[in-house]
Amino acid sequence: MSALLSAPVLPAALAPSGQVLALLTALSNPGADHSRHTSALAARDSALSSSPESYGNLCQNFVRILALVDINDVPMEEMRVLEENDPTSVLQLRHDPQGGWLQLRQMAGLLLKN
Repeated sequence: MSALLSAPVLPAALAPSGQVLALLTALSNPGADHSRHTSALAARDSALSSSPESYGNLCQNFVRILALVDINDVPMEEMRVLEENDPTSVLQLRHDPQGGWLQLRQMAGLLLKN
C-alpha cells in the first residue's frame, strides 16, 4: 500500500530546466538583487507573451517543478545550470533542501495559476 503513496519519479527528459529554476529563484527573492529580479520579471513576461511555444514551455517547466517532490530528483546538469546563474540560491538549497524546494514549488504553482 505504501508504494501507491510514493511520488512517481520523472524521467530525465521531463525534468525541469535549470534556466526556469534560476528564473524562479530570482522571482522568489526580490530583495536580494533588485536588478536581477527586474530582469527575471521581464524574462517571465517575454516567455509568456512571445509565442505559444514559449508560453507552453514555461508552463510545462512549472508543472515539472510541481511534480518533483524532492529536489534530489532534479538532474545534476540542471542543478549546474542553476548554480551558474544563482550560486547563492544553490547554497541556500543545500542548507535547507526541503524548505527551499517547497518555496520554489510554491512559486511555480503561483505563476502557473496566474
